[in-house]
Amino acid sequence: MKSTIRYTALSFCLSLILGCIFFGATANFAYANSVTVSGGQQATASVGQAANGGNIQISVASDTLNVRSGPGTGYEPIGQLHLGATVQAKTHSDGNWYQINFHGKTGWVAGWLVQVYQPPSVDASRGLVSGIASIAERFLGRPYHYGGSGPYSFDCSGFTRYVFSQIGIQLPHTANGQAQLGVRVASPSPGDLVFFGSKGYMTHVGIYIGNNSFINAANYGSGVTISSLSDFSPRYAEARRII
Repeated sequence: MKSTIRYTALSFCLSLILGCIFFGATANFAYANSVTVSGGQQATASVGQAANGGNIQISVASDTLNVRSGPGTGYEPIGQLHLGATVQAKTHSDGNWYQINFHGKTGWVAGWLVQVYQPPSVDASRGLVSGIASIAERFLGRPYHYGGSGPYSFDCSGFTRYVFSQIGIQLPHTANGQAQLGVRVASPSPGDLVFFGSKGYMTHVGIYIGNNSFINAANYGSGVTISSLSDFSPRYAEARRII
């Protein structure tokens, strides 16, 4: 009887140990296959998704980014991209390099110097849009600060970037860079980004919340506030749907 009990206990312990080893290996495999971007943030697209041919958008997260002829720092630079620039990436290599089309040539950029943007599925978007305005309104009254990325102070693109990051969507920290994402829409709906500028260059951005109003980090003293599109009509340029 004692022998049977010892055998049963030993079998249970062995099963538990094997289960822990398997779970740990599975968790490590999942972690190793996530794409990490600068700042320690995880991207919204995995290595597998990029490598299987699904185009994703990446934006430059450093002041200057070398575009190289191959996936590694030992390859010759063929040009440069600058902060906020957004391009389509076709392939992701094992060494965390993204393949892009650079003026008709095949180029590679370092994955740790870019941010990855990939829109959520249509079904997921329905639930996300309704939450954008409520998230944005939590920060009403926070002061404006050039270069501010939250949560205690913001500039305009830092504010929209921070709000969208709360639902897992990473945006570049420039208004003009954000204007390269999503699709342009004729009339904004709640959750769309609205842009302001001239001659095709965007200098201000906010989040449309309905009733001809948008919430934004304004640099004229009021900080994060609700503004009317009518008040910005000479500078209003376009609306873009990110989700």
